[in-house]
Amino acid sequence: MLNYAATISLDGYVANSNADFQWAAPSDEVLAHHLQRMHQVTTQILGRRVYGLMKHWSTVCEQAAHSTAATEFAKRWVAIDKIVVSNTLSKVDFSANGSRLVRELTLRDIRHMVARNDGVTQIFGPTTAAEALRTGMVDP
Repeated sequence: MLNYAATISLDGYVANSNADFQWAAPSDEVLAHHLQRMHQVTTQILGRRVYGLMKHWSTVCEQAAHSTAATEFAKRWVAIDKIVVSNTLSKVDFSANGSRLVRELTLRDIRHMVARNDGVTQIFGPTTAAEALRTGMVDP
C-alpha cells in the first residue's frame, strides 16, 4: 500500500513565503494523530526539504525536554526505513537501518518499494509525491 502525507494550511500552503515549515510545529494532540496514522508505516519516502524538517525527530529520544507524545512519535519515526530523494545532498544522517539517499525516484522504483514492503509505504511531501499522485498510484 502507498499513501501520501503532507502538512498543509487551510489556504493550501505547505511552507510560508520563506520556504519555512515551522508554522506547522505539531501539538501533542496532532502528534498523537500522526502516531496512530504511522502505526502501519514501515517505509517513508522524503524529499530534501521534508528531510530537513523531519531529521529533528532522530534526536528527540535523546533529549529530556520533550513531551511523552513527542518522544513516542520520535521512537516510531526513527524505527521506520527512510528513503531521501535528493540531487543536492551528499548524505543523510539517520541511525535507522534501511535508511538511504537516492538521487532520483521513478514510478517504477516506487512500485518496487511498495511491492517488497510488508507495511505501508508513505510519500511525505508534495514535490516528491507529485508524479505518483498524478498517475493514481497513491491508495485512497
